[in-house]
Amino acid sequence: MNTENISEIEKELSEEITAVIIKNEWEQPEPFEKEVQYQAFPVNSLPKTLSDYLKAVCDFVQVDSSMVALPMLSVLSLCLQGKAVVSYPANAHTESINIYTLTIAQPGERKSGVYKALIKPVTEYQQQYNILHQKEIERYKSKRKFLEHQKQAAMNKTSFERVEQLTDELCELKPVHEMRLICSDTTPEALAAEMDKQNGCMAVMDDEGSVFDVISGLYTNGQGNINLFLKAYDGSSHTMEIINNLFEAAKNGDIKALQIIIELNGESIKDKEIALHKQEIKVKEKHYENNDY
Repeated sequence: MNTENISEIEKELSEEITAVIIKNEWEQPEPFEKEVQYQAFPVNSLPKTLSDYLKAVCDFVQVDSSMVALPMLSVLSLCLQGKAVVSYPANAHTESINIYTLTIAQPGERKSGVYKALIKPVTEYQQQYNILHQKEIERYKSKRKFLEHQKQAAMNKTSFERVEQLTDELCELKPVHEMRLICSDTTPEALAAEMDKQNGCMAVMDDEGSVFDVISGLYTNGQGNINLFLKAYDGSSHTMEIINNLFEAAKNGDIKALQIIIELNGESIKDKEIALHKQEIKVKEKHYENNDY
């Protein structure tokens, strides 16, 4: 079959398809990409101190106000974790003030510059706090380790009364941990353990979006675990049992606040979307298998 014959066949097929479309009155397919009407962030709606700070960051990093506004609100929410809730006046219903945010932009749009500028006060405060309380933290670690060794020695000597005494001392020992307000590349299990140390509060902040790789199963052979992230959004209780150790996300089993602040390249979001979609399919397949539909 020569080229001319192929062209004639393609032309005939095209005419037939067009005729079918007209006959059945099919609408022409809409394009996937639509023009989005851009709306600037209402900077004037912020208190003067915050609006001035936002404008200063925009001028310093040379970005639009919308790129700064979202992560700035998230950092403010981080600062209020566990300190306040939104209460509905008609009844006792409350909502946590933590928010999950996602900023998407192309590579080279200075997302990392915005990220560094906004978390700098947080990291400086965290560092100053840990320096100020370093002696207390080290004393707690040393005392707990000493009591645990003493308890183990007493158990080996079958001195039960001494074991009970040391157990009481360990229970009465007030935990003093290093302050950690921010983490990035963390598994849900490690996040739950760290939130327990931080009185149920933590922020997951990342300017590369690596948390999506983790929750889609990066360290667990493709087996995702997003329960903690889902429950933390509204402060639900959550427990996690791993290798005979029970981690509770906070005292009394309540999560006070989990803040998620992600900045992501527009070119990489499709790959992460595909990975999360595959994980969703696996979860649904497992659900159907367990319920024997």
